[in-house]
Amino acid sequence: MCRRTLEAICHEYEAKGGTLAAKLKYLNEMEIIESRLHLWADKILKNLGNEAAHDVRSDISKQDALDALEFTRTIIEYLYVFEAAYNRFLERRLKTQ
Repeated sequence: MCRRTLEAICHEYEAKGGTLAAKLKYLNEMEIIESRLHLWADKILKNLGNEAAHDVRSDISKQDALDALEFTRTIIEYLYVFEAAYNRFLERRLKTQ
């Protein structure tokens, strides 16, 4: 479900690329996500995501699942909560200048 959520985010931002990793790289290159989020995403996808998505015999540890959830929550907060709060701040500042 974390991968599906990330795919939906990439779709919303019209990220280009054939794989989820490529789409997240695109978001980083377009400065939609910062490099630390991209690096974290890359580690999550390489170490967990592909294995979980493509190998039905693979067991995912509780910690790996928690890591994926934490990353997914963080990118959502960054893109939707932080971004909105920052934009509201900028808008207020522009009105007072």
